[in-house]
Amino acid sequence: MAYTAIRRRVSVALCMVSACIVSLCMLTGAAGQAFAGSAAAQAFNDGRTVLRVALYPDIPGDLESMLRWVERHFEAENPDVDLELVAVPVMDMYEVSNIASWLTQPVSGGGMHLLEIDSLLLGAAVATGSVAQQTLVMPDWHPAAYATAHVDGRQYGVTHWLCGYFLMTPHRAAAEADSMQQMLEALQIVRPEPPYLGADYTSSWFISGYYLQSWMDNFGRDSVRVGVYAPVNEVPASAVGDVAHMCVSRGNNPCVDGTYADFSVMVADALQGRLAGLAGFSETMREVVAQGGDAADWYVTPFVLGPEKDMMLMSDVFVGRKNMTPDETDAAERFMRFMLEDSTYAGILFPQGAPPRYVIPARMDVLQEGPFAADVYYSRLRDAIRTAGHFPNQGVPENRERIFSGVLPYLRDDALPEDFPAKDVKRTSVPVHRKARWQRHKGHFVVDEPMLPLHP
Repeated sequence: MAYTAIRRRVSVALCMVSACIVSLCMLTGAAGQAFAGSAAAQAFNDGRTVLRVALYPDIPGDLESMLRWVERHFEAENPDVDLELVAVPVMDMYEVSNIASWLTQPVSGGGMHLLEIDSLLLGAAVATGSVAQQTLVMPDWHPAAYATAHVDGRQYGVTHWLCGYFLMTPHRAAAEADSMQQMLEALQIVRPEPPYLGADYTSSWFISGYYLQSWMDNFGRDSVRVGVYAPVNEVPASAVGDVAHMCVSRGNNPCVDGTYADFSVMVADALQGRLAGLAGFSETMREVVAQGGDAADWYVTPFVLGPEKDMMLMSDVFVGRKNMTPDETDAAERFMRFMLEDSTYAGILFPQGAPPRYVIPARMDVLQEGPFAADVYYSRLRDAIRTAGHFPNQGVPENRERIFSGVLPYLRDDALPEDFPAKDVKRTSVPVHRKARWQRHKGHFVVDEPMLPLHP
């Protein structure tokens, strides 16, 4: 299993208890990550309850320092719990089979008590039968946080973070655009030559996400779930192609050839005036600040992909294994409550000596207090998401490749490489000639797949 235990603690003192225990420690020394959460570790851990957790790993900034901060502060408040935080490669988190395995295999064999996963995967994970129901609800959750934690009316997740697709730009006129057409025109006014809009556009997850965002902006929130299962529609697919074309310049498209998969390159171009704006997740701003930019100089607004600007949010949710012991269940709930506290959000998102991470807390009250209220960018984020809807948490993993294949012809261009996409990575996003592109692609775009059945 491809994961790395951040902390490997086996007490030497325990190895002195008997020759048998010494042998056990020697045998497991090279595989400390498995032993750390084993039944043996629990038995010899001074009576403390071991809790093994994999947090969502794609958080900007230094992940290891964040995990150390969480472990230190949680254990200080909960000395009867031995928290084992595990760092999992981000794309491993997007395999439903991995989620099911971690929640069912013995902890001694690499299993977890809690995982923090993308809500897009929640329905598929629940369908495996490996996810326990939850009861923890925060009264100030954003409505999207509540919705994305539920599947078929039952709660299976505890929402921690929110994310969605934003336009980030220093230019007010572009940020205040109410439609895609207005946004494209405004970006071209403030920068007279391409490229206009930078993003990392190398993932089928991104393309399916932008397609669904465009579906909502064109057809309304109530029909987004239909968009997951229906044959790819020309209107939202063409809109995704149009914004992707905003990145083309002199025969190159760094948004799709992998150049802007390195955020530092994309942000450097924006700060040097070679882009009029950035599209993607809110945490892109962390790199702007890291390179010397001032977040207060940047507007953030929903990224509009149709005639009406609207906003959808996905989330990162905690999910738990079934059949935990009462002590494990109690430790797991205390940990989730700790992660949702005001002070924990502030400690994670405003690390000392580093730029803010600019991930969005799931609790709206947090954004109105302390360092969040004093941060101009977070205040603008709060306004941008206030009335947002939510992405579906069922059907996306099973349909994203089909959606990608249908949208791909609208992204094809003489300027794009034939082996597009260059890679498949998650997190952050994208980029008029709209009428021209519609005509250019109408002739060879064909959908021959039947309508897939909708979930009940």
